[in-house]
Amino acid sequence: MRLGQKVTTLLNPRLTAILEATRAAIVSSSTTHTEQLEAPPVAKRNVTKRHSIPAFGIPRSLEEALEQQQRVTVRLPQSGPRVAELETLADLEALKPRRGKGAGTEGQAGLLKLLHGLAVHVLHQRGHKFTPDQVTYHTSQELIAAALGVDEATVWRWTQHLKDLGVIDSRPHYTQSNGQTRVSGTLYAVSMKAGYRAKLKYADLSHKWRNLDADRAAGNTAWSALKNMQGSDPKAKRSSCVYILKLWAVTPGQTKNPLSIDPCNNTPEGPTTVRDVIYSLSLVAEADESKRAALVGLLASGLAHALNDQHSRLYWCKVIWEAYRATLEGRGGLQTLAAQLNRLEVDRREWTELRRPAALLTSRLSKN
Repeated sequence: MRLGQKVTTLLNPRLTAILEATRAAIVSSSTTHTEQLEAPPVAKRNVTKRHSIPAFGIPRSLEEALEQQQRVTVRLPQSGPRVAELETLADLEALKPRRGKGAGTEGQAGLLKLLHGLAVHVLHQRGHKFTPDQVTYHTSQELIAAALGVDEATVWRWTQHLKDLGVIDSRPHYTQSNGQTRVSGTLYAVSMKAGYRAKLKYADLSHKWRNLDADRAAGNTAWSALKNMQGSDPKAKRSSCVYILKLWAVTPGQTKNPLSIDPCNNTPEGPTTVRDVIYSLSLVAEADESKRAALVGLLASGLAHALNDQHSRLYWCKVIWEAYRATLEGRGGLQTLAAQLNRLEVDRREWTELRRPAALLTSRLSKN
């Protein structure tokens, strides 16, 4: 009993009873008021979790840790542009022939798969960060026909139908060769987004995609490539054609296996003539990113040696790097540089009094 209660009890028992009743009433009222002030329960929102990750304890053994790892799938973000699935661009099943001679084959669907695959390859090789509406590249219709195992007339007929669907656009590309207008290859624009209708532009048709004279002199033609495949196994021939088509799409006119002409593999001292550099320039676009800088340095050293301009090695490195960047942007780039080097070789043979070929080449490159 508290001191105040003891004193009150001694003074007046009746007053004590009244005070006790009052105190009880006050406590009861305070408890009720406290309950009313308590926050009502918050209704839980129906939130859908994006990722359901199971809760694991600390593994007690290596086997338990591996088991936990298998139960959780981690998807890392993909680098580079996102490419629409081919099925969203066209109905592939509808493009396959159901009757006649081609029944059971890919038909037009096979052509679309090949063209779309080349477009994706070019997209990544050019270093795009975002997916464009379409990808345009230069290729050979003869190699496409050989890769599919059909004739060129069939490829042309399938191409017209795919053009009507809007998934591709295609036209022959013309260039000057020996003073005459000739077909240098075929241009393809491939749609990369569902609902977008591919369309070749004037800039695509007017662009000089390849030096036909230089490619003929070097044997970089579809006719030469197919001639070298005569007698090969049909399956191996188609696989080789697809490989060459990838090379060609990135560097128009490139038909040779880079490993067979790679100066890093064949000659320990690297390229020693201008002709060696011309044949090896296309490797810059195909080389692995970790080896590209070394290859550029090797080509620059060979070019500086061939032009008797050893003190300008860094300058020729810069020239080759700028040509590579121009190639990624869809301009002439490495192909233009190869054409200028080929022109210089002709001048060196015919112009016996030419003393400073490096200066002449620098002057011509500055005008491009």
